[in-house]
Amino acid sequence: MYFAACQIKPLKSVAFLLFFSSILLFSYCRGAIAAESGDSNSPYFIEGYDVVSYYRDSGPLPGTPQISIDYQDKTLLFSSTDNLNDFLADPEKYMPAYNGYCAYGMVYGMTSKIDPLQYDIVDGRLYLQLDKGTKRRWNRRISRYIKKSDRAWKKIKVSILNE
Repeated sequence: MYFAACQIKPLKSVAFLLFFSSILLFSYCRGAIAAESGDSNSPYFIEGYDVVSYYRDSGPLPGTPQISIDYQDKTLLFSSTDNLNDFLADPEKYMPAYNGYCAYGMVYGMTSKIDPLQYDIVDGRLYLQLDKGTKRRWNRRISRYIKKSDRAWKKIKVSILNE
């Protein structure tokens, strides 16, 4: 009798731990899925960072509301009129992959927020990430993840366009 009782208690502890962990994971994922690109207090696309500046030696720079445009239902800010003019000459060259959503999250079909300072440019394309840890995971298998994210984005883009 004592032996059986001792086995039940650890099993209950493990079950409780698994249940609690799954609740935490679900809460985190639900928040990530619900988040919008560049989700913050900023009303601007990718939190107001200049999309062209990622391709400059300066790296990403915050834009200014005095130099802004509306493009594809988003307000983009630029740090200089030169950057604005370069963007206007070829907008698709500078727009981030997956509409500015986290590229690693897109591997799993999630549209999650980004940290505009966590990014990569691969073959001339800007990929934004949720945070430093996510960027490290993304960089481990970047070419594989790009293929997976591209496939997931095709499906998500269709559903977004149909809304």
